[in-house]
Amino acid sequence: MVWADGDLSSSDIYGYNIATGEVFSICTDTGSQWAPAIDGSIVVWTTQTDPTANIDGYDLSSGERFTVMADTPADYRAYDNPAVSSGVIVWDTKKRGVTSDWNIQGRYLHFYTYLPLIARNR
Repeated sequence: MVWADGDLSSSDIYGYNIATGEVFSICTDTGSQWAPAIDGSIVVWTTQTDPTANIDGYDLSSGERFTVMADTPADYRAYDNPAVSSGVIVWDTKKRGVTSDWNIQGRYLHFYTYLPLIARNR
């Protein structure tokens, strides 16, 4: 089980091992982390460090932290709401400031290959 704990300006990602009852930190970096999702040993979430927002991940089995998709101020994109299942990570993406331009992007976790962009409007 994973969750974000904190407020909008500063939140962190934590996990809970149901078998042992252990609560543990997954990401307590500067900035705010939210919208965690888990599948097996893979955890993904959104990290906001103004002005950028990334999709980051962590493998609970190996202890490896990784970046799924990195934003730069030049990209001027927002990434949010990641989900993970069977080695595929997907997330919402849009140009910042454009409210109706949400799309879905994805990536195969182990192959570092990006999936085609799926356009949709909310």
